[in-house]
Amino acid sequence: MEAIRKSSIYNTPEDVIICPYNKAHVLLWYRLERHIWKCHRADKVKQKDWYEMMVKEEEEENSMSPATSNS
Repeated sequence: MEAIRKSSIYNTPEDVIICPYNKAHVLLWYRLERHIWKCHRADKVKQKDWYEMMVKEEEEENSMSPATSNS
């Protein structure tokens, strides 16, 4: 039978987890679930902004390049 991990007033290195979305986020294991939701939403917004920026850059590149004709 596996022991259930309980939070304690003494935070050991085993209690600390690094966020999979942002390696700068270091938190206690029992806060991970709530943190993941928050960080996931922020990551989703960041990815959407990056995608929109890339689409805009590609459209600008295509509009600047001369149109080629087959005639």
